[in-house]
Amino acid sequence: MVSYAEFCRGMQSCVTVSLPVLEQIYSLMDKTAIGLITYQQFVEVLKKKSIEKPLVTDNFDWETSTIQKIKEWIA
Repeated sequence: MVSYAEFCRGMQSCVTVSLPVLEQIYSLMDKTAIGLITYQQFVEVLKKKSIEKPLVTDNFDWETSTIQKIKEWIA
């Protein structure tokens, strides 16, 4: 099992990649969301040709209501 810190050190010793890109690649590999990846997870992601990001929709209702509450509180 490889942690994110170990993954970054290892990848940066091989290629020049920004930390945000490494973070996204690692999150794709960390399917169990425990902060550790296996060699098999690493290979599976690197073999993919197209990685589709899940569609996320947000209607901003929570954000809008929070801003309104702050305005009312200040007034």
